[in-house]
Amino acid sequence: MKPLTILITLATAIMLNSCSNSIKNYNGMVNIKEIDPSIQIDLRYKTTNNITKKPLYPYNMPALLRPATAKRLANASKLVKKSGYRLKIWDAYRPQSAQIALWNASGKNPNFVADPYNNPSLHTSGVAVDLTLAFPDGTPALMQTDFDEFSKKASPHYKHPNPLVRRNLRILKDAMDQSGFLYINSEWWHFLDKDYKQYSIIPSIQ
Repeated sequence: MKPLTILITLATAIMLNSCSNSIKNYNGMVNIKEIDPSIQIDLRYKTTNNITKKPLYPYNMPALLRPATAKRLANASKLVKKSGYRLKIWDAYRPQSAQIALWNASGKNPNFVADPYNNPSLHTSGVAVDLTLAFPDGTPALMQTDFDEFSKKASPHYKHPNPLVRRNLRILKDAMDQSGFLYINSEWWHFLDKDYKQYSIIPSIQ
């Protein structure tokens, strides 16, 4: 190998290592934006646009996931781009305090919100993500419901009359499935890392 080639190779390795080391750690989690900047972030629980009608997260809270889960999400991001879309995140890591607020606001409905006392949400372990599709300019793709709709239409098994909606859901589900995520029967937007059992809850990042 020529000396110049060796120098370029070493410089590249140092740069990649430096980038990896510069990623901030949040109690064992990473900022999704630092893993894939193309993913759109719209954390609903930082706003009043959620079922509690009040912000549950600090205004500057990033979207966080376990490193391995974030890596899988980045792969799903690449896959949906092939269909002309990008991923849009509605929720990722969720502190226990926020889960309790959602539990109360839902009327303590275990069909749509995990009981924080007896069945902690996988969001609180940093291995679950709520997401949808958007176009490259950020315009939302047509999906069967909005986020946090508590009805039968929220189920990924619901057959929406619009074929475009069905196609979009299939694109999202296929990308997440191929990247190592599982889905649940009550919420089309909710996916969990297939290795979720390896992780315990993180009550807060403070």
